[in-house]
Amino acid sequence: MSYGGHVNDMINRLRENRELLKLHRERYRELRDMYYHADDDGSHRNTARKKLTKKEYAALKKELKRLERRELIVKILALTIAVVTTVGGLYLLLFS
Repeated sequence: MSYGGHVNDMINRLRENRELLKLHRERYRELRDMYYHADDDGSHRNTARKKLTKKEYAALKKELKRLERRELIVKILALTIAVVTTVGGLYLLLFS
């Protein structure tokens, strides 16, 4: 019976893991209820929604487009610099 301690350890680990699983399930249920279940009036508990007017919506849309365009320009500039640096490095490496 030299392996009896190992079997006992395995049984204890299984029991502890079952208890942990129950705790994780309870925590998941709490979070799910907090974020996904709506109250009786149809609104979610932790979210506040604001109705936008047409002007506000248009301004928000315009701002988002401006930010996306700026981000695209920065990415293109970074890519161009990387390509020029790589080509220049290869040129110096091969032809010097």
